[in-house]
Amino acid sequence: MAIQATVSARSAYRQLLRATRLAFKDDTRVLLAARQQARQNFDQNRREGVDTPMKINHAVEVANILRHNIVQGVREADNEEARWSM
Repeated sequence: MAIQATVSARSAYRQLLRATRLAFKDDTRVLLAARQQARQNFDQNRREGVDTPMKINHAVEVANILRHNIVQGVREADNEEARWSM
């Protein structure tokens, strides 16, 4: 079971990194902060516990939210209208 949880955690971590790359591709500062936060959370929970499957599921859900629900807006200084990129 430990090997399966490790593979699943590694897969969730990779999904999370891919999702941050897609969601924040033009914003280096936010991209690095999101990746650092993901790394810290995975390092804090390195040891397998009772709630490990829930935490892995949470990471996968966060990756899905980043992929599908994040929109970044850029406001141009001379233009009052916002430009949205998806």
